[in-house]
Amino acid sequence: MKNPSPLAYRSTYESIVQKVEDSDVAHTIVDAHEKDSIEKRGVHLEDISQQLLSSESDAILFHLGFAAIAILAISLSPKSSLGVVVAALVVGWYIGIFTVAILRNHREWLDLLRFLFILCICFIFPDRFLAKGLKTIHFPDYGVGKIYEVSIFMPFMWAIPLFLSTLVGQGFHLRQTNGEFSSALIAGVFGLFIFAASEEILTRIPLWTAQNCKTIGNVAIYVLFPEFCLPMVTFLVWDNLLNRKNELQRLSLGGEILAAFLIMCSYLGNLVACYMVFDGDILFSTSHLE
Repeated sequence: MKNPSPLAYRSTYESIVQKVEDSDVAHTIVDAHEKDSIEKRGVHLEDISQQLLSSESDAILFHLGFAAIAILAISLSPKSSLGVVVAALVVGWYIGIFTVAILRNHREWLDLLRFLFILCICFIFPDRFLAKGLKTIHFPDYGVGKIYEVSIFMPFMWAIPLFLSTLVGQGFHLRQTNGEFSSALIAGVFGLFIFAASEEILTRIPLWTAQNCKTIGNVAIYVLFPEFCLPMVTFLVWDNLLNRKNELQRLSLGGEILAAFLIMCSYLGNLVACYMVFDGDILFSTSHLE
């Protein structure tokens, strides 16, 4: 009896692979893994649309408490010690959120926070460019030090809204069968709301002031679209590259640094483009750059 040729084996193998790829087997494995991961937290997939995940309820309670403490601390602090108070609040947020993540076993928080901390370091550069390059933002000296003309606590504040917007995007995505695009939009809208509210409130203290640009109230117009895109991009990178990759193989630290750097570059380019659109006449007058 004649043995089948290697070409016949290869043809059979390719046929099987194609059938598997065309089937729902791979999706079933992923869905089963996600379902098991969710149900380990005490939530059945069928009930997820009717209730909050434990991570969502913990995040809401933590940030409500943090907001109350922050408002009280800033309101009662004299201006001379405001920088120390804000720096302490930022450090307190990191300590608090890490503590809750460990005590409540939210491993995904720890992974997300590590990535956002790297992203915050990268965001020293956009703030520096706006302060010294375009001169559209000014950071008063509160006596706690500066990094490249940026108050030392400012870059690390980016993690707070991006943490919340990413969790919101993830929660919405879990409740949709094919809603990644809409989940990204929700993350962007939610992030923009936080950013705009922060711009309006914190510039009244002021932790920073907008200058040499058009504004609505205290909010610079040219930053609105970039601050809508930033939470979307952060959510998409986290959901598609970092979070899902970790399910099978942990992404290297170098990969996270590269992802954070590219997000920062996209945000900076977006800022420049929007500034040219809304405030290009001010830029080319050059008087504010002298």
